Amino acid sequence: MRAYPFFRLTTLTLLLFSFSSSPAEAFGTRAPQTPNTSGVQAIPIRTLDLAHVTVPAFYLPNGNRVDMNTDLKAIVDSQINQSRYFRTVNGNPMNRLVITGGITSLELDILELGLKIGWNPAGALPVIGQIGVSGEVNLKLSNLSMDFKIYDRVTRETYLASYTNETLSNLKFQVKVEVSQIGTSLDLLTKTRLSEAIRRATNDIMLKLENSAGLHYLPWEARVLGADEGGEKITISAGGRQGIKNNFIFSIYSSCEANSSVLCYERFLADVKVTNTAVESADAAPLSSNDSLKMVYPGDKVFVKPLAARR
Repeated sequence: MRAYPFFRLTTLTLLLFSFSSSPAEAFGTRAPQTPNTSGVQAIPIRTLDLAHVTVPAFYLPNGNRVDMNTDLKAIVDSQINQSRYFRTVNGNPMNRLVITGGITSLELDILELGLKIGWNPAGALPVIGQIGVSGEVNLKLSNLSMDFKIYDRVTRETYLASYTNETLSNLKFQVKVEVSQIGTSLDLLTKTRLSEAIRRATNDIMLKLENSAGLHYLPWEARVLGADEGGEKITISAGGRQGIKNNFIFSIYSSCEANSSVLCYERFLADVKVTNTAVESADAAPLSSNDSLKMVYPGDKVFVKPLAARR
């Protein structure tokens, strides 16, 4: 069991603390250092709560009302889960990261009628004097814009954001459709190339998010499951299913959750490098000779160590 020392806050103690360069150094612990042993940036899979996708309903020239919210969320959810480093856990209020946003504008031109359908930031586009149209028409995508952001449910801080439109992602298309066959949102998505365009736009946004330098600062946490007595190895509670790979570098911090002392504080313990990966766990060893695991205990916290400066 880790022992936490009792500190008497004398005048000398306070003076020493005030001149220390960091809280960790004030209490005699080493602040995280740049690793001097080979390893790679840890990029575990982050889980996101996909916020509700909300777009206005609009009318087609045949009089059918189209509400795309449910179908859009299904498409976006599917594409997020095909990305490299993100998965959704929808409706989980305990999940810290939330991804929100969606389609801010969608405008389709019906060329024969000189008519636009869809919506933009001002709301649904009105269809006036054309209700009841039938027959085959040329449908052209003229405007499609999407934006997403990932924010922290606890702090409300936005970590990552990205945007695309019909030009940036080359989404424009023109197809012939039979108006009478477009009765629902699903019809509009699948009987045109609209579903394909939305998937491509979502993929482009997720790729931009994954390539952002800020990716490594997204909150992620695992726990120490066990530590050997010699301080040569620890086991953490994340493995291949969570995207963990050999040579990933993590930082270990002490945990105060099982300690009722008001003097307990989370402090840096060591940097480690993954040496062996199982499905739901991984083994890690000290990153360098300066990193000791002798004070690491089950329950201590495992965090991603950003190896590059934030741009």
